[in-house]
Amino acid sequence: MKESFFEQSVSFFFKILLPPLVGISIKVAIKMEKEKMTVLRIVLAYIVGVGVAWLCSPVIIDVATPTYAPMLLATVAITGDKIAEYFIYKFNVDGFLTVLIESLLPKKKK
Repeated sequence: MKESFFEQSVSFFFKILLPPLVGISIKVAIKMEKEKMTVLRIVLAYIVGVGVAWLCSPVIIDVATPTYAPMLLATVAITGDKIAEYFIYKFNVDGFLTVLIESLLPKKKK
């Protein structure tokens, strides 16, 4: 029997998106206690972490048992975010994006 679009969407959210979101949330919460986190850094962490987990999800779901797949997806999300974080700050992408966003936003008048 074929699943409806709604059932497929719910399954996608709970099986593929929720574990990386929880993993990145825990990572961001721990990191916020240690150092100052900007909104840009938090958004980049979520985008990169969930994106990497989503890209790896077909392989993880095929290889891992349903019990371990969420844990592996969260681990891949955190690992992908840490690797991307290294490159983002090594090449000062954070500063470049901050300047780019500030230049695109309208200036506030005093």
